[in-house]
Amino acid sequence: MSHQNFSKTKDRILKVGEWLNSILANPRTRKIIYILFIIQAVYIAMSMKIGIPPDELTHIRFIEYYRDHSLSPFITEQSSGFAIGDVTREVSYLYHYLMSLLLRVLPFSMLNEYIILRFVGIGLSLLTLITSVKTMKLLKLPPSIITLGLLITANFSEFLLMSSSINNDNAVWLLTALGFYFSVQLWQQREKAIRPFLYLALVISFGAIVKKTFLPKALVFSIFELGFIWWHRQHLATMLKKLSAKDYLLIVLILFGIGLTFERVGVNVIKYRHVDVICDQIHEVKQCLEFGVYRRNYNLPSGHNLGAIPLFFFVPAWLFYTFGSIFGTQSWVGTFRPPFTINIFLVFIFFVFLIASFIKRKEFGKNSIPIQVLWIMSIGYIVINLVFNYLLYEKRGRYGLALQGRYIFPILPTFVILGIGYFNELIKKSKVTKVILSMLFIATLFGYSSLSGVISSHNIIEKPFQPIMIFDRENAISKFEPSI
Repeated sequence: MSHQNFSKTKDRILKVGEWLNSILANPRTRKIIYILFIIQAVYIAMSMKIGIPPDELTHIRFIEYYRDHSLSPFITEQSSGFAIGDVTREVSYLYHYLMSLLLRVLPFSMLNEYIILRFVGIGLSLLTLITSVKTMKLLKLPPSIITLGLLITANFSEFLLMSSSINNDNAVWLLTALGFYFSVQLWQQREKAIRPFLYLALVISFGAIVKKTFLPKALVFSIFELGFIWWHRQHLATMLKKLSAKDYLLIVLILFGIGLTFERVGVNVIKYRHVDVICDQIHEVKQCLEFGVYRRNYNLPSGHNLGAIPLFFFVPAWLFYTFGSIFGTQSWVGTFRPPFTINIFLVFIFFVFLIASFIKRKEFGKNSIPIQVLWIMSIGYIVINLVFNYLLYEKRGRYGLALQGRYIFPILPTFVILGIGYFNELIKKSKVTKVILSMLFIATLFGYSSLSGVISSHNIIEKPFQPIMIFDRENAISKFEPSI
């Protein structure tokens, strides 16, 4: 290629880049992304049999157990329903209890009620995306970077699949996004941040009983709260005098949430020496064996796995599997993985983001510190999941045990947007490279992930052009029972 032709090609790429940047910087583009997300998620919710997504049947049974057995959130005795394990000391119960109250008042058929519960999940995921964008706007990230990160996150196949299912994961995603948002407000408003302080405390107080995986984040958010109290210790009396009626109401709700959390988490630790009580600590082994997770752990070896590969080799394999199952899909009956080269590229991007975040850690001016804190929290949460999976692998000898990319979804929007932000700063002067990489990734995303990735696994959506909730309602509830 001659120098003249190369120059023309470069100019065309730069023009495409300007066009793409103008689209991504337009606030209307985000609204289009939200609408596209809703359309895809609703289509999946209406086309996928009930019970196909991970753990959906377990969540449904827990919700229905509350609906049929207890108007109170506290269940003291359990004589049935052991297919979902113990419900008397289960930590992650609040979502199921609230959904059971919804089912009590809904006058619809069972299938329609399940559809509504799926729509609730879509709403929670949408609010997660909206809240994450609001947080990034507080941090003054470039609009085009925020929109590109939103576009990518909202179109990962597994994110769409989980958003369209009945589970308490979506609620934890939203709580985490809210925790990030109020933490940033706490940093930016300083002495005027009493309301964000109370909202963050509210998130902390209820988070763990929505799902116990929120506990590590609750600990970090609590450190932020204690830091705020210490920083303003000399002005606390003055700040308390300025509390409004709404503030006092929030304090009452916080204390109520702390009480509920202590009743479940605190009592479990004191009485049973575990946050998560093992079923046979309360019920007979015969009863607990009806619960798939308990049965799996009961039958697996509990000693050290002598054939375990070292952590050094486990990490790249874990990253490959995790990011592949985010870009692709994973359910009880169908799994779709992107091509090997794309999967490797995803892991490569992860390490590039890490390198960029280290080199450009002091960018973004006065917001560099809160951005670094959110980034470290995101990476830390990924590391916690990695270490947990490795310890489980060492103990049980099963590499794939609970090894799913969906477990890092609480921090995924923050990780993706901030990662792109750091990478953008790293190659800021290489405009052509930025345009080519952006176009390639967007094309790959819609070609192999998003809705196309869900449809690629035929067992997840059997008839793409005939949504089963409309055209075959009699067979819309899966008869498949996972053999864990």
